[in-house]
Amino acid sequence: DINVQPVMCFYNHASNLDSLVLQWASPIVYKYIGKTTVFLVPFFGWLAWMWGFIPINRSNREKAIKSLDNAVRLVKRWGRSIAVSPEGTRSKNGQVSEFKKGPFHMVTQLGLPVLPVIITGAYQLWPPGQVFTSCGRVYVTFLDVHPVKPEDDRKDLSTALHKVMVEGAARVRQQLPKPLTFLEHVVTIVVVAATYAIA
Repeated sequence: DINVQPVMCFYNHASNLDSLVLQWASPIVYKYIGKTTVFLVPFFGWLAWMWGFIPINRSNREKAIKSLDNAVRLVKRWGRSIAVSPEGTRSKNGQVSEFKKGPFHMVTQLGLPVLPVIITGAYQLWPPGQVFTSCGRVYVTFLDVHPVKPEDDRKDLSTALHKVMVEGAARVRQQLPKPLTFLEHVVTIVVVAATYAIA
């Protein structure tokens, strides 16, 4: 039961909207893990520090491992669910990218089950390089919880979960309603306008 047992949430990352919409849609309040530079952003980064989010220093391998070990200690102390993007950074094309090693270093030490989450639509609204977000819909899909044991091979676990998330993302895209065509947009606007005029 994800409402009782702590989990490690793995979400695909393609937009700055991801963590916001994930938290809004989730029954769990997560502690998030992110690169150190995010915590230096005025206001948002300061709030992240205040909320107890966990920075990871990725400037070199030694510092990254030390940051991950510290994160493991904090999570064990808190007994809280945490959320991280196994891709490590935003996807450049909206697809699920290759996974980094760090999250699997953590999850095998913690032995927490992994909750894979697919976020669809956020990339289209706020892709990397775009200054402000657009309006639209974002869909958050929770996949089946994946059990993890401390003795699991990290590489095999990464491969298995990458496959789960890639296939999950493909299924979600097939099930989503198709966007309106230009003509359908025009008809919708005319109908709405006529309705208000009559009222």
